[in-house]
Amino acid sequence: MGRQRVVIVIGYPEAELLDIACLTTAFDYANRAGASPAYERGSCRPAAGRSRASPG
Repeated sequence: MGRQRVVIVIGYPEAELLDIACLTTAFDYANRAGASPAYERGSCRPAAGRSRASPG
């Protein structure tokens, strides 16, 4: 497997779903368009446990 660019989106408390989804979708589209090296997307949050998000 080739090199990848790693992008981590941090979901802060009460983030709107669009705040996260828009970013990860943009990198997905870039991969579909042939980004080289590809983007590896991930997400995390500042504390352990479940995240609460508003629908935005």
